[in-house]
Amino acid sequence: MIRLDDISLFYPGHRPMILDSISWHIGSGEKWVLFGPNGSGKTKLLEIIAGYIYPSGGAVTRFGTGQGESDIRDLRRRIGYVSTPLKERFPSGETAADVI
Repeated sequence: MIRLDDISLFYPGHRPMILDSISWHIGSGEKWVLFGPNGSGKTKLLEIIAGYIYPSGGAVTRFGTGQGESDIRDLRRRIGYVSTPLKERFPSGETAADVI
């Protein structure tokens, strides 16, 4: 369903790399929890999976579709992604029902 192959993420002038050579496969019906210390890249990895940012290197396949092959908005509807930074993408006062 979701496949990350050798994903890396860096910002020019930023050391160390934020993500370095991450490979991960999430199969149909699997549920995962991603945890680690602050600043370890958890949110950035989830933002790559959901298509909010693009990796500096590597390949992302979502539901059999490679990057740029499908409308990312359609793919996001199939991904259950919840995080505190996600709430910043919606206007204050918008209800959960409106977001869904």
